[in-house]
Amino acid sequence: MSMMGDPWEDVPEDRRLEFKVIREPLERLTAAVVINVERSLPPAIANVVGAPTIFLLLSKVAETTFNTIRYFCADEPQDPRRQISFASSAPPLLRALLDEIFTVIFIGEDVAGRVQWYNKAGWREIREEHDRHLLRYKGKSPEWDTWLAKYGEALDNNQKHFAPTRMLVDSA
Repeated sequence: MSMMGDPWEDVPEDRRLEFKVIREPLERLTAAVVINVERSLPPAIANVVGAPTIFLLLSKVAETTFNTIRYFCADEPQDPRRQISFASSAPPLLRALLDEIFTVIFIGEDVAGRVQWYNKAGWREIREEHDRHLLRYKGKSPEWDTWLAKYGEALDNNQKHFAPTRMLVDSA
């Protein structure tokens, strides 16, 4: 195979998968998943505080990851900015996509309990990040002070739902 030639030239024609055969069904599926999460979650999921947001976030990230893989691995339409080496990023992106799918499955086994766990873990990390920002940026500029105050207020508002119960929260 030449460096500039067709990367598929060594693959027999009968062993090639033409993406156009499955492209449209995959596009419809990804769009339908996002729309269903946005509009049609079952009440048992929709009524759990934080669940709609988590499922929407995960579905949007999965959709974007899928579209990124499609772009990186495509040979049509021609795009001079797309390099064949971009396809080498597909395996880690596929791993990320699988992580998103497994997270949905994991949360789906006990929506109320695992959404609470997921949000508590995330809340703690966000609070720690906010505290680091306070130490580094508080008092350095009005823009940072305004942003930090709003960020801290949002964290405080979500504390009753998502703060770990054994963590002492020190709002600086």
